[in-house]
Amino acid sequence: MTRSPACKCAGLAPECISYRLGLCGRIDPATFQALSASAHFEDLPADRILWHDDHAPAFVGVVLSGILRFERSNSQGRRQVLNLLLPGEIFGVENELGAGYTIEAATDVRLCRFDAHVFDRLMPKDRRLRAEVYRQNVNRLERLRWLTWAIGALSPEERVAAFLVIGTDYMPVQPHPEGGCVLSVMLGRRDIADLLATTVESTCRILKSLERDGLIEMLDPRNIHIPDLAALAERGAIQRLGDRPSFPRIVRMARSARPLPLRELRAMMPINADGAPARAS
Repeated sequence: MTRSPACKCAGLAPECISYRLGLCGRIDPATFQALSASAHFEDLPADRILWHDDHAPAFVGVVLSGILRFERSNSQGRRQVLNLLLPGEIFGVENELGAGYTIEAATDVRLCRFDAHVFDRLMPKDRRLRAEVYRQNVNRLERLRWLTWAIGALSPEERVAAFLVIGTDYMPVQPHPEGGCVLSVMLGRRDIADLLATTVESTCRILKSLERDGLIEMLDPRNIHIPDLAALAERGAIQRLGDRPSFPRIVRMARSARPLPLRELRAMMPINADGAPARAS
């Protein structure tokens, strides 16, 4: 684990994904300046534990690159990956960790850390900061709800197919010369299996089955050619590509530098255009 000195956020802002697409670009400028004064980078290698189940969160962080996994172990000792934390997402705000929950680096990760006391002082003062925290929490709950539904309602093959389709929203994607796209899968087979409540062996068999059916082509263990994304989505019980859950489209949006749009969530609580809870009429 390496830690940089306090970062000069104002100078790095044009290149920082949190400023362009996430928390820092949505809050009041004065709040941004106050947070940046306490901020520094931290680099974590894959599989490094960030928070363990017996430790309270000590800081507020934003994922700048890589993926964190939110996990726990059941009574039989089997690990379950409950959710993913992706670039631009904040964590540690509302004491997410309870007994038995851990956050680890699923890949090499770069974080931006804020002093928790500074963050707590700013939350009551800045409506935009509260709205952004609320917006991200709703998206994360929607994602967890989808994963819970998929594990209960879909077959292992459908879950793996859906994972690949959804993965095009938050993992690197390139066009393929013969059509379709190439998805670079950042997560290892064990992480995929534990996220989808299956086994590594079943995941590998399903990938081979999807390849035999012409829905994917394994270029190597990490890179998968998807000739027809809509056909793979149908195998994954995603009726329309627009019905995918709220996994941020980080890669494509980072290239285009467009503002991060609010998701149109079907459930939960209505929100205003700025992401704050809507008042009941």
